[in-house]
Amino acid sequence: MAAVMILCLFAGCAPRYVVPPQSTDPPSPEYILQRIQQKDRTRTGLQGTAKVFIDAPNGKYVRNVAVVVERPDRLRLEAIPYFGTPDFLLSVNDGILKVFLPGEGHFYIGRSTKENFFSFFRIMLDAEEIIPLLTGALPPIIPGTAELSGAMTGVEYRIDVTNNGNIASSLWVDLEHEAVKRITLYDANGNTLYSAAYDDHLPVGETLFPHKIMISMDKPKKILATIRYSRLGPLQNDCEELFDLSIPVGIRPIVIE
Repeated sequence: MAAVMILCLFAGCAPRYVVPPQSTDPPSPEYILQRIQQKDRTRTGLQGTAKVFIDAPNGKYVRNVAVVVERPDRLRLEAIPYFGTPDFLLSVNDGILKVFLPGEGHFYIGRSTKENFFSFFRIMLDAEEIIPLLTGALPPIIPGTAELSGAMTGVEYRIDVTNNGNIASSLWVDLEHEAVKRITLYDANGNTLYSAAYDDHLPVGETLFPHKIMISMDKPKKILATIRYSRLGPLQNDCEELFDLSIPVGIRPIVIE
């Protein structure tokens, strides 16, 4: 399966439509958000390689990984070793996390929760949050009852999302390229849950895609993760089978809560 993964990699509630104002003023936040979501829908799947740097409470980690990801809920990560076969394989499909550690002979299966994902990849986000971020898209940050407000802040346009009188999230947009540069999510008390910054936007197919993604959070654990993509391209149709990691013959899976 590892060989198939590498071969596959190297083979090649939305807001209503709002007409932008006819003036030199920036468009409305509803219109800008709609444009971003339209672009998100054109790149639901990506594949490539990435170098991942993670600074977590119990240590610093650096891994080269092969990545295949498809919104809303499918992910495959595989360590790229300097020699030999991969020592780490991970899949997420329909809310189920599977991890195989060949060197230890252990296969784990459980829900793709924050805690389970952190146990193996040191990022405290669940699949619903991490998969959009890995595809350069917006996570689910716009509640159905949300109100939007926007204003220029320097060279970027800031959109604040307010829900039930509390600010829920903010995003900063490069209007020229209609590209999100930064996202911050807040709890009910206005404290930051986590932030994600997108940088090094380069063409992937017909759209610009961030080749550097930085994720930071202070609670419940202080974590800083940097993901640098290379060899990035659209998802190949024949890679879809990789999203459900198979249990090797002779190995009994370990169920994680």
